[in-house]
Amino acid sequence: MSAQEKKALSNRIAQAISEGDLDALDDLMAPELADEFKRDVAEMRRAFPDYAGTNVEQIAEGEEVANRFVFLGTHLGEFEGISPTGKRVEFIGHSIDRVVEGKIVESWVEVDMLGVMQQLGAVPEPGQS
Repeated sequence: MSAQEKKALSNRIAQAISEGDLDALDDLMAPELADEFKRDVAEMRRAFPDYAGTNVEQIAEGEEVANRFVFLGTHLGEFEGISPTGKRVEFIGHSIDRVVEGKIVESWVEVDMLGVMQQLGAVPEPGQS
């Protein structure tokens, strides 16, 4: 696959997550990884039913695609023990996807959870008590 095709594959995953089309992950990822993502995304969508976003920057080299992503969601269900706040939350993060034979076989994802918790009011912003 070309670098552009690998980027497109990562983008299709972001689109499937945004649309709540978790079955599409079966076609885009290795089976165990797809199952893990489906569990995690389903949990996220219970807390943030409108959870959606996109990759905003990408770099592809070799088997890997690095993504910087932004997702948004409204906190309408319990999340990490926090009762629904109704707040609109921005999830900013990075992922590195390893692509083999047209499927993502590994994905390392880092999300700014401190920022999410601050937006939810569970952790004070710097300078606040």
